[in-house]
Amino acid sequence: MERRSWRSEVGGLVRRGAFPDPTAAEGDWSAVEVQALKPLSRPLPLAQMTADP
Repeated sequence: MERRSWRSEVGGLVRRGAFPDPTAAEGDWSAVEVQALKPLSRPLPLAQMTADP
């Protein structure tokens, strides 16, 4: 199943939907696998991405 993200400037295809995060030491964490549609022109910090969801 592929979904495209059109809302944000960062676009990608979901390659694998939510699954238990294998890096989580404890708790109920999930992860997804995403493939970028094209390279970014500059790095996008996580803080900037999460400030304007």
